Amino acid sequence: MTWQDRVLTRAEAASLSGLHPVTLDVVLHRTKPLAPLYSERRGSRRWFSAKDITVLRVAYELELAYRHSASVRTPCHATAR
Repeated sequence: MTWQDRVLTRAEAASLSGLHPVTLDVVLHRTKPLAPLYSERRGSRRWFSAKDITVLRVAYELELAYRHSASVRTPCHATAR
């Protein structure tokens, strides 16, 4: 298996990325228009490569960081007091 061979199932991708399978599904759903960049559909199943798993995990971490930074921001008028 090479870095780009799409031979891993959804369950294997979730396990290797450290994400719960449902969390992986949420990430896949939110980025559906970009799906050909990080997976391949064969029939009704998606297949992933090691590279795809890395991309999905980085996307997940970036989303977490964004949500965290959005939750700790304070409005400008609150800091001017």
